[in-house]
Amino acid sequence: MDAFEGVTNVMESSIPTEEFYEEPLLLLLMLKIVLCVILVVGVLTNSSIVILMVVYGFRNVSDVFIGILCTANTVFLIVFVPLELSEQNVHDMDLFFCRLIQTINVYFCALSILSLVVLSYERCCAVTRPMSSRGDNLKTTFAKVVLVIILACLLSAPFWFVYEYDGAENQPNPDVFRFAIYFTTVTLYVCPLLLIAVLYLCMAVTLLRSARSLQEGDHNRHVQARRNRVSWIVCGLVVSFAVCWLPFYLFLVLWDTGAKDHVPNLMFFLGYFRSLIYTLNTCTDPLSIYLLGSRYRQNLRRAFCKKKKKREIQTSFQSFTNKPYHHQSDTCKSTSLSV
Repeated sequence: MDAFEGVTNVMESSIPTEEFYEEPLLLLLMLKIVLCVILVVGVLTNSSIVILMVVYGFRNVSDVFIGILCTANTVFLIVFVPLELSEQNVHDMDLFFCRLIQTINVYFCALSILSLVVLSYERCCAVTRPMSSRGDNLKTTFAKVVLVIILACLLSAPFWFVYEYDGAENQPNPDVFRFAIYFTTVTLYVCPLLLIAVLYLCMAVTLLRSARSLQEGDHNRHVQARRNRVSWIVCGLVVSFAVCWLPFYLFLVLWDTGAKDHVPNLMFFLGYFRSLIYTLNTCTDPLSIYLLGSRYRQNLRRAFCKKKKKREIQTSFQSFTNKPYHHQSDTCKSTSLSV
């Protein structure tokens, strides 16, 4: 089994890949270095967004689900990358921990994807029905969060039953394994993308219809820009999700259908880089938020300015208290005068 067969994903850990290629050690070393970079950058950027939202407050439902998405990305990185780097084989684990790790990682992937779907739905409502979308209160938002959590649990529950102990090691049940491949592909990739595509099509039609009425006046242009800003953030998240997860699902489908023999070069590429690419999605999400969301950049600058100001105050106080005793009187006089 290759070192990057995706130990925390039930489908990848069951697919032998040595028939496609031998393991170049230099390439594996480079992949490990990149994974370490993704771990550090992903945890820092995702956690910073969550911290900023907690400090400066959640303004709407979209903020809540952006926070959930970034939290899911952070937990996924903390669990996934160390196991990937350790090359721990799920076949050698205790059956309970093997099932638990598989289920937890699928759960947080589902939580992130469902949050993205809700974000798209909220943006669609804000554009097509702006007056009704303002009526969301705390209870409605809480109900949506609970619904997403429950649905993520249901989508990840089947993965608990994939592995079973055969007396020597953990082995996937072939029938359940095949079901898991197509269940995941349909419920966590194809259906979310189709639903999001329909929502954005409705948004595009509405924006085109209302473009003429918003062309005149500075206030109307400001309203249009504010309306589209969050939509562009969600659009960036959707594109990132579609691109980063495509190699993973493509590899699974090609493997199960037997088409792998016709595209050996593609399978070679997917075999090594599929885990790396979908893990990269955890970094592209906060990057899209920071690049497209001016409010997040402003809050980040505010946080750094406060920290810098506090450090300057501490430094000036330390320099004041560390001066010799016979200079303190003069310093106090000058300080009192300056105040």
